[in-house]
Amino acid sequence: MNNELEEPTIHRRTNITRSESLEEATAKDVPTGLVASSKPTTPLKIHFIKSPFFRVVHASGVWYGGDSQQNLHLTVFNERTAIPKMMVVNLNEKGMVVDEDLSQRESKEGIVRELEVDIVVSIPAAVEFYRTLGENLKALKAI
Repeated sequence: MNNELEEPTIHRRTNITRSESLEEATAKDVPTGLVASSKPTTPLKIHFIKSPFFRVVHASGVWYGGDSQQNLHLTVFNERTAIPKMMVVNLNEKGMVVDEDLSQRESKEGIVRELEVDIVVSIPAAVEFYRTLGENLKALKAI
């Protein structure tokens, strides 16, 4: 069974170098600390502190793949039309823009994908994210 998302903005960059599939990785026991335990435990406070480089990133999609250390790389990108490098406009006698001379526009053709950030995730963390993301998507769809 193929669990890859079929959305148009999710793209596989390279093959995961690990010999097992996501289904096999999911079926294995995730290391302690990544899964909820049914036994009562001592509460642990977790403090969230933003690094100086913290920012909000708009993601049109994700380019992803594995590396030789068996990590998953999630490269978040935004997508837009190309911004012209140069354009020529025609002015009227009052200096107001009338139109653009499209024959002189210098611009890239196609779509631009600006890579925002590459997030490196271990296989156990990716499996846990996969599981909890699925649960959250089901809950959101039910609303």
